[in-house]
Amino acid sequence: MVHHAERKRLLVFCDDRQDAAFQAGWMKDHARRFRLRALMAEGMKDGAVSVGDLALYLDDILEKDEGLSRALVPEVWQVVRKEGAADDMNRSAGSF
Repeated sequence: MVHHAERKRLLVFCDDRQDAAFQAGWMKDHARRFRLRALMAEGMKDGAVSVGDLALYLDDILEKDEGLSRALVPEVWQVVRKEGAADDMNRSAGSF
């Protein structure tokens, strides 16, 4: 719709990519938390368990499913990658 006015008007569009990026990260983080909580609830469905037993239950699940493990605990994979690289470097240095 076109309006004819005596004074000029300015129409401004705002590209809110930064907010969209923030929201995407927030959603990914919350989805990860909800999935981890669901796994914990599944581990406690038969009654109360110790923290150690719950940790072992989660460890077993994550050990069996690498994709799930990478999605829920990517920090662990980053550390393993760094340690693996350090071990490879140490082996290479020792082979001379």
